[in-house]
Amino acid sequence: MSDSDDPPEVPTRRRILLLPTQEAALRTLQLAATALSRAQYSPVFGITPRLEDAAQSAELKCISLALPEGAPIHEHRPPRGRLAALRHWTEPALKSRVVSRVAELRAWRTAAARVLGEVRPVAVLASDDRLAGPYAALLAEAGARAIPRVVLPYALSRAEGSVLTRSKRRPHRLGIRPLRRTKKWIAEKLPGQIHSQGGTDYLFFSPEVTLAHQRADMLPERPWALGGGLSDFAALANSDDRDYIANLGVMRERLRVIGDLSHDALHRAHAERDATRQLLRELHFSAEHNDRVADERPLVIVAVPQLAEQGLFDRVACDDAARALVAPAAAGADVLLSLHPKSAPDDYAFLEREFGARIVDRPLHSILPSADLFVAGFSSTVRWAVATGVPVVVADLGWWGYDMFDDFEGVVTVRDRDAYAQSVSDLIRDPARRSELARAHGRAAARMGAIDGNAGARLVALLDEVV
Repeated sequence: MSDSDDPPEVPTRRRILLLPTQEAALRTLQLAATALSRAQYSPVFGITPRLEDAAQSAELKCISLALPEGAPIHEHRPPRGRLAALRHWTEPALKSRVVSRVAELRAWRTAAARVLGEVRPVAVLASDDRLAGPYAALLAEAGARAIPRVVLPYALSRAEGSVLTRSKRRPHRLGIRPLRRTKKWIAEKLPGQIHSQGGTDYLFFSPEVTLAHQRADMLPERPWALGGGLSDFAALANSDDRDYIANLGVMRERLRVIGDLSHDALHRAHAERDATRQLLRELHFSAEHNDRVADERPLVIVAVPQLAEQGLFDRVACDDAARALVAPAAAGADVLLSLHPKSAPDDYAFLEREFGARIVDRPLHSILPSADLFVAGFSSTVRWAVATGVPVVVADLGWWGYDMFDDFEGVVTVRDRDAYAQSVSDLIRDPARRSELARAHGRAAARMGAIDGNAGARLVALLDEVV
C-alpha cells in the first residue's frame, strides 16, 4: 500500500480529569463535559466514594478515585472533659497530631500519583482548589507533574461566607486561645492563610491542618479565594467575580472570564420561556384553577435557602424561615420551590401542604426565565435572574448581612420580615414595577458575562491554550 492509500489519521482524544468536590458541583462539570466532548477531549469524572451514588444517578462516565474522604476543613472535635480538652490544645499534642496528618497526606499523595498514572490526563478540571486532604493531594501531585489545573467553580465562594462558618470556632480565630502563639506564627510566615473581617483575623484551615499541609507541600497559597489554591487558572463567570478574587490577592493572569456554563442553558431556556411557563402551569397548577385564572396569576420561583444544611440554623428555625419566605408569595401567586442539591425534598414538603407551593425537580436554569419574580437568599442564582431579566427579591432576614447585590438596581434586598412580605406582595400586584426592575437588569447585564450560548466554547479554548 502506498502512502496515499494510508487511512486518514484519527486525532487522539485527550483525556480531561473532572474533579467534583461536592454534589452541588456535578451539574456545572456535566456542562463542561458536554462542551469538552464536542471538541477533541475525552472527559472522565474522578469520583470519591461520597459522590458515587450521585454520579451513578447522573449516568456519568467516571472512575473511582479510591481516595478516602477528608474531614471538613473547619471541623475540629476536641475530646470531652475540661482536662482532656486542655491537653488536646497543648503544643506537644498539636505537634503529634501534625506528624500523623503529614503521614496521612503523604499516603494520599502516593494514591493520587497512582490515579494520575493510570488516567494520564492532559489537564485536571476541579470545582474547588482549596480543599484539604485527598483533594489537595491529587491537585498537588498534578502540579508536580506539570499537568495544568483549572478550577471551574459552580458558584463564587465569598470570604464573608467562609468567615461565617468559622466565626464561632476558636481554633480559627487569631488573638485568642487555643494555640495563640501557633496562630501568630502562621500569620507571620504564611500571611495568605489569614483573612481580616470586622476587626478579627481568621485562619481558613485550623492550625493543625494548616501546618500539616504546609509541611507536606500541599497548602493552598490563598485559600480564602477560589483560584488562589492548588490551581493554575480559574475559569470565571464574569468580571465582577474576577475583580473580587483579584482584590483578595490572586494574580489576575490566573483569572480568565469565560462566562457561566449554566448561562448557555439559560440562553436556550430564555428562548423557550413561554412554552416552559405553560408546561409548568399544566404540570403543577392545572388542578388549582382554570386556565383564565392561571394566566392572571404571576409565577414566582423561590430558591429555598439551605440554612439547616449549612449548619446556620436548627431544623425548627430553618422551617420557620422557609415559611416566612413562601407565605407572602403564595398569597397572590403560583409558587415553585427550587431546592439546593443538599436539601432533601421531604424536609420541605410541608411548604406544599401549608401554602400550595410546588417543589420542582427541574434544574433552576431551565425554568428561571419563565418566572415573573424570583425570591432567593444570597445565591449565585440571583445573577442568573439579572442576566435573564427576571425581577428579584433577596431576603436576608437576619441570616448573612452581605451587601453583594446592593448596587444592582433591579434587585430588591430586604432585611426584615415585614419589609420582605410587603415587597413581595407589592411586586406580585404591580406588573409595571416588575417591568421597571427588569429594565434595570438590562443595564447591569454586562457585568454578568456574555449570555450568548458560547461559554462552553470559551472553556474549550482555555484548555486548548494551557494543554
